[in-house]
Amino acid sequence: MKKASIFALLLLALPLCACDFLDVSLLDSAEVTQGAVAVYPITLTNTGLNDMLAKLSGDCPAGLVCTLQPSPAWATLYPTQSKTFTLLVDTAGATPGNYAVPIDITMGASTLACDHREMQLAVKPVTESEVPPFNVSISSNANVTGLPGQEVEFSVTISNNRDGVAYASLELVGPFSETTRFAASTITLQPKQTKEVRVTLLIPPGTPGSVYQNAVLVKALGPECCEKQYEFPLQVCVFGPPLQLVLQNEPIYCIPVQHGNSTTWELMVRNDGDIEGPFNIEVDGHSDMVSVSPTLLEVAKGDRQPVTLTINAPTTAILDTYYYSLKVKYLDWTVFLKPYCFEVQAKVDFEVEKDNSYTVARCVMQSIPLKVRNTGSIAEGYEIEVSPPYGMLVVPTPRSFSLGPGESKDVALVITTSLYKTPLGPNHIPIVIRTSRIAKAFDIPITLVSSNRTGESYLSIIPKPLSAAPGVQSSDTISVANTKNMTLFETALTIEGIPSAWYSVSPNPQNIDPKKTVSYGIVFAPPAEAKPGKYAVNITAAALGGESVKVATLFSLEAQPPSMAMAVSDAGYYGSDEAKQIVVSVTVRNTGGTALSSVRPALSGLQFASNPQAVDLKPGESKTMIVTVSGVDSTRAPYIPLAVQSADGTQSNAVNLPTKKTVIAQAGGVPWLVYAVVALVILLFGLAFYARKEQKEELARAEAAGGEAKFAEEQPSQPFEEEPKGQHVLPEYEAEEAPEFEADELAIREPPLPRGKKKRVVKKITKKRVVAKKKKKR
Repeated sequence: MKKASIFALLLLALPLCACDFLDVSLLDSAEVTQGAVAVYPITLTNTGLNDMLAKLSGDCPAGLVCTLQPSPAWATLYPTQSKTFTLLVDTAGATPGNYAVPIDITMGASTLACDHREMQLAVKPVTESEVPPFNVSISSNANVTGLPGQEVEFSVTISNNRDGVAYASLELVGPFSETTRFAASTITLQPKQTKEVRVTLLIPPGTPGSVYQNAVLVKALGPECCEKQYEFPLQVCVFGPPLQLVLQNEPIYCIPVQHGNSTTWELMVRNDGDIEGPFNIEVDGHSDMVSVSPTLLEVAKGDRQPVTLTINAPTTAILDTYYYSLKVKYLDWTVFLKPYCFEVQAKVDFEVEKDNSYTVARCVMQSIPLKVRNTGSIAEGYEIEVSPPYGMLVVPTPRSFSLGPGESKDVALVITTSLYKTPLGPNHIPIVIRTSRIAKAFDIPITLVSSNRTGESYLSIIPKPLSAAPGVQSSDTISVANTKNMTLFETALTIEGIPSAWYSVSPNPQNIDPKKTVSYGIVFAPPAEAKPGKYAVNITAAALGGESVKVATLFSLEAQPPSMAMAVSDAGYYGSDEAKQIVVSVTVRNTGGTALSSVRPALSGLQFASNPQAVDLKPGESKTMIVTVSGVDSTRAPYIPLAVQSADGTQSNAVNLPTKKTVIAQAGGVPWLVYAVVALVILLFGLAFYARKEQKEELARAEAAGGEAKFAEEQPSQPFEEEPKGQHVLPEYEAEEAPEFEADELAIREPPLPRGKKKRVVKKITKKRVVAKKKKKR
């Protein structure tokens, strides 16, 4: 039962899979702004052998208004015939978003669709900035089917959405461009005005049956001076027999012909189509030297016929290469337009020596040297003719002269160009040298470049002197102006005359808008070993297309005088006020432009040491030294001046180092060394207090027990053993007479013993003191 249900569903779905022998071609997606009309061309083509009836239908999504044109949307299609329909979707009432517009295609009398398509539509919201300057549309009947000799009419609508006057031009590009007429090829649009232009397209008689692709091209210029271009495809289906001619034995290279002689070339025309003629054959270009025979030709289907080209070069012809076209037409339809060429040759008895190419600076009068040599056996008179390109004045000097056999003549082509008329880039100067018997054409290739002079370029640089110091980074700016009415793209700035590693430019390159000036940031970083002096440099600004300018200026590399800056931190104080020891961290920076060697502390009348003893500093480099000053009497001077000095006598700023305080302004806070010393002093005081307390308790217990004599007799008579190295024994003072320790003395003591060893040492000291008392009593 399940298999039967599935089979039934598959049978129902078969009509939706595809339409037999019907090709459907359509635009499957579009994107428009809310309020615009989306256009979907749909072309149906009968690929079968029988006539068929095809119909289009569909449901429009909510918010959209859909119209099929022409209406009703059906057509009877002959074999190979095509029909184009247009689906117009109006989005005036639509909500911005994405839509799927369905289309069903049915065949014959069936009500079931044999094909279902969905065109995607994206509707964008309208914003002020997104309103296009123009709305251009083409009427729905632009894609048509016709017979040879028929006229097709359609219209193009153009709307100006701006508040200023606009202009538009229309043309048709494609096979029917010569037979298409516009009611107005150029129109003027007032602000917010809409105009409709009628177009008539004639399918020339004799046009073979086929599908021809054309395009309507609309160019519009608004008040913003920004040209917009719109292109609409135009498909013309011509119903008729096919025409297919094939040209055989075409010349691959230019046909050579001797001066004063003629030559022929035979082509073959083969007919692979159904139309047998008659065909008109003609030559377009240099018809005074090229002819064709026959001019009217009929070719049976599957047959071929010869066509002969005859080239006649008179003695007055210039020795040069000539170009022409062979045109084959059927009625008013152009079947072929083939480009060919021929070259007039002769035995030339003179030669011209020239370079392969020349470089010409714009706005500078310049000469191109040539040498003409008579290679014949008789004397000849020569005359030079020049056809200068646009924007140039070219004068040959001399213009005419005579040469005997083997003689030569130096000729100069004097070229004058201008900034506003002569374009930069490759160009060529055609010249002709004539004698009494022949004339020979020559082509002089040239490349126009900018002269790089101020006033002879659209670029200009505001000159200024530049300066820097060895080993020091500095910055500057250079301004470049564009005097042209067009943007100069990718304009790069370079400096010639100093190593490229000495500087960097940013941003580089830049686009310079018309009549604008931009600034380039220059960062100079010459090495410390760079030789100071004056450098002659050239600053060049060059844009894409060859536009450039160069200015000369002076770059001064001057070494800065040597100098140092010093700061102190982390100061520690040790010992008594009369003989303090100060340890301080000193940071030295080379703020000058030259390297400094053997930089060491500079103190007078005091003992000091530093680690390291001395440092070497490059420009901009910083290093740190630990300086220890001994024997400082803080009772006499509250400060001592501290500075550093290099081997060449360069001295830093002096810092007044306090002799009592542990806080130095330059340090920026209390050094960690001060905290460590205070903590150590507190720890030693605590240990000393604990040791005295233990000693008193031990003596009290010994006297209360009454065993002092016995304790004394048990003591050995020999001296006490020497304490192991590393143990610390307190002095043999009476407990009650133990002196108070000064903080400075404690600060320089060695670290205290562990607690266990400390108890044993105290007990031994106590025993020694008891024995000493007994001996004294005896």
